[in-house]
Amino acid sequence: VKDGKPNTHEFTDDLISAIGNIAIINKAIAAIIWQVPNQPLYNDLSEDALITYTLDNYKRDNDFTWPLLFPMTKSAVRAMDVIQEFSGKETEQKVKSFILSGASKRGWTTWLAGASDKRVKAICPMVIDVLNMPVNISYQKEVWGDYSIEIEDYVKLGIVQDLGSSEGNDLVKMIDPYSYRKTLTMPKMIFMATNDPYWPVDAVKNYIDSIPGDNHICYTPNAGHNLGTKVKALTTLSAFFGITTTNGNYPDCNYEIAESDGIITIKVQSEPNLITDADLWIADSDDLDFRDEEWSEADPQMIGNSETTACIRFPESGYLAFYIDLKHKSPSGFEYTQSTRMFVADTTRLRLK
Repeated sequence: VKDGKPNTHEFTDDLISAIGNIAIINKAIAAIIWQVPNQPLYNDLSEDALITYTLDNYKRDNDFTWPLLFPMTKSAVRAMDVIQEFSGKETEQKVKSFILSGASKRGWTTWLAGASDKRVKAICPMVIDVLNMPVNISYQKEVWGDYSIEIEDYVKLGIVQDLGSSEGNDLVKMIDPYSYRKTLTMPKMIFMATNDPYWPVDAVKNYIDSIPGDNHICYTPNAGHNLGTKVKALTTLSAFFGITTTNGNYPDCNYEIAESDGIITIKVQSEPNLITDADLWIADSDDLDFRDEEWSEADPQMIGNSETTACIRFPESGYLAFYIDLKHKSPSGFEYTQSTRMFVADTTRLRLK
């Protein structure tokens, strides 16, 4: 930063109000870090174009100071330092631990900061459904026949094409949160959107079972990379924040799925009396591209006060994607949701892997 530049003037009243409300509801300190990354830079580059520029330069000269994800992560770490210093001086109690959240590139940063700083008590990454990058980037071509146009910057500079090479693997070890998964033991609420054009709808299957810790998911149906109105995501973020800051227990979302005689059965188990309602969300597609498909909800069967079951027929043609939302009451009394992982089926089988 020199002479106050670059400055993207990205302050938004809506976000400030939303995060402020989360702080008030949960009686905790919240802070927003702007300009992650510090942009625009290098002839007005920003976002993915800026990140790929730095990754390409690393490929060229092997200088470890190039990858932009490092200073992005450091900005989160330094922000925690500042908040601790400020809270120690201005309030009666110094902040000791943190819950991090961010969307897209900031979600990427959330994962990496969580892996690098022991002060992080929980993380809530949003719309960055690409951990285990070599597998998940390859999965895009498998199901779509090509890479997403949204990662075009990475394709143009050969970043994704190099992921299987030794050079590419060296880069993956540095920037893929999956590489640090042994340290990602903290609780997580992972936010995704069903129509995010960046990632295949069930990309989470390629990493979620290998990430340690208490992992939770929240999908926003019929929304893209911006999470739609954000109401659903922010409500769940607030609830997760409240449970974490009060050292509460996260409601379980344990599920089993089976197939027999053309029927898929998914059973979801949670603690008694914690489920207020449940929804089954379903979308059909002629192919494995669900980016433009419409999602509809149905009522699964609730058995007692702790189990939810849905029976779904295999599609007669094409493909079917689905998941179940469980609705809970937050510590502050608001309803919020958490989801099972996403599942996809063709006419004869579940595509579990």
